[in-house]
Amino acid sequence: MKNIKMKNIKILFIAFLLIIVPATGYNQECTDFIKSKVFRQNYPKGFELYGQSKSAYVEVRKILKYNILFFGDKEYQMTIGTEIVNRPIHIRMIDAGDNTVLFDNVKNMSLENINFYIENTKNIIVEITILSDTETYLSSDKIHVCLGIKITSHD
Repeated sequence: MKNIKMKNIKILFIAFLLIIVPATGYNQECTDFIKSKVFRQNYPKGFELYGQSKSAYVEVRKILKYNILFFGDKEYQMTIGTEIVNRPIHIRMIDAGDNTVLFDNVKNMSLENINFYIENTKNIIVEITILSDTETYLSSDKIHVCLGIKITSHD
């Protein structure tokens, strides 16, 4: 009886490793995605990299919500991109305090750079959805992609 239980535990452990390890490996490839050639490495004059920039391994057609604290009296530029060029990206910026939608690119999903000014410090929820038509999505082996959110700021 003990041998059967141990054998089942070993099988479950191996199955767990087969599922988790590959996903972790892909995620690690995305860790420094904002430093890749997809993003220009020179910033607009007077701008510098903001510490809230992020790289992530995301599923296509799933909403990524990222809560960012933006300090007041600053100008920001947010650049969003994926490893697959020209894939439409839906971006929304929502005031976390009162849920007001501050920005929505639903009419121009090819927009990659967002320039904005924050007067008073506030938390903003950035919602990002990598889009794809159903046919491409179902036939593609690329249902997860690296996503980068590069934020630069200027006083």
